[in-house]
Amino acid sequence: MPLAFAATGLLVAAGHQAHRIAEFRAAGGLRRLGAMLIVVVAFATPLAAAALWVARGADDPLRGDLSDPVPVLAELQSEPGEGTLLLRPRDGVVGYTLMRGRGPLIGESDLESPREATDRFTTAVAGLASGRGSTYVQTLASSGVRFVTVPGPVDPALQRALDSQPALVRVSLSETGGLWRVAGQVTVPPRPATAGALHRGWLWAQGALLVLVLILASPGARTKEPEGDYADAPVEEGPRGRRRAKEDRVPA
Repeated sequence: MPLAFAATGLLVAAGHQAHRIAEFRAAGGLRRLGAMLIVVVAFATPLAAAALWVARGADDPLRGDLSDPVPVLAELQSEPGEGTLLLRPRDGVVGYTLMRGRGPLIGESDLESPREATDRFTTAVAGLASGRGSTYVQTLASSGVRFVTVPGPVDPALQRALDSQPALVRVSLSETGGLWRVAGQVTVPPRPATAGALHRGWLWAQGALLVLVLILASPGARTKEPEGDYADAPVEEGPRGRRRAKEDRVPA
């Protein structure tokens, strides 16, 4: 991607100075050689980048070969509003993501949740990963968590901790990952009433901003100024012409 932007900028810069390149080419010598080198570099860079993308594929910075983090069984057996807790152990720390019927969208993790609810949920996830009791599973169930999944290969310590929870039932375990189901009742939390109003307000604000930009960018009406009769009398060249013009300005 940075190479593409650099190539585009170089191509635009070369196109902007195309008339100068033509002058250098017509001049001959080293100037012609420099003009040819600029043209070759400007056009070869995007062509080389395009050939590289065709041969290897544009796999950065986003990748499309990753599997869906939500197992198919969890999607099929979840009721509307119920979520799947994804645990990711790494370097002795367990990270988590709560997904409700789908994978996370870009930028969705940046949305802020109530501080108290987030701390309570994080404490429950830590207790679940350490296997300290079923109270944490009830806390997760009250937040709408129906399934707990761990991508493969599953850490043996985390597997034993999840299997030790009486409120969790193992659904599947393989090299691709493990899936556990909450055996008790799951309460789907109601959606905040202000979410829809805030979203509509944000859409209206975007529309108003777009209208304002269009108004400011539109060309304004220009009033044509009346042209005054400021034409000067023609002055003849030579000494006689200057003398005659001077005589014309002297009142009779």
